[in-house]
Amino acid sequence: MNLLTQSARRMFPAGIALAILCGISASAQAETILQKLDGQNVSYEVGGDDYIYVDLELKNGRNQKVVISKTTQQVIGQNVRTMLSPVAQVRKDKIDAPMTLDSTALELLKNNNDMLMGSWEMSGDIRYFRVKIIDDISASSLKRLIVNLGAFADKKENEISGDRDDF
Repeated sequence: MNLLTQSARRMFPAGIALAILCGISASAQAETILQKLDGQNVSYEVGGDDYIYVDLELKNGRNQKVVISKTTQQVIGQNVRTMLSPVAQVRKDKIDAPMTLDSTALELLKNNNDMLMGSWEMSGDIRYFRVKIIDDISASSLKRLIVNLGAFADKKENEISGDRDDF
C-alpha cells in the first residue's frame, strides 16, 4: 500500500461516517463517473480502496495525481463526490513534524479564506487540495476540473519541493 493510499484511508473515515448518516450512493454512481472519464479519454486506475487514480501529464512536462472517490455522499438531495490532489509530503519536503502545524500547513490554511471551491487540507504525512463536486457534472466539465485541480496542486508542489515531482 503506497503512502497516498494510506493517507486517503486516514482522511476519509469521518466522510464515510457522514456518508452512512446522509445516505451513500450505490456503486452505479462510480460507473457513471468511469463512463465520463472514458468518454473524455482520461486515463485512470480503479483502486481496490474505493478510489479512482488519475495520472495527469501536464503541459509543463510534470505529472500530477488526482484521486477521486468512487462513492458519493448525498447532501441536500445532490450526490457529491470528493476529488483531491496531493502537494507535499512532510518528511520528504522537510516540513516540521506532522503532529504540529508546520509553516507550510499554516500557509495553506491561511489561503483557504481565498478558496471558493476547495480547500487545502492534510492527512497524516500528506498535504493536498480537495474539492467536492456535484456528481451530475458534465463529462467535459469533469475533465476540465481534473486538469485544473492537477495543475493547481502541481504548482504548489513545485513551490514546496522544487524540481521533485512525486505526485
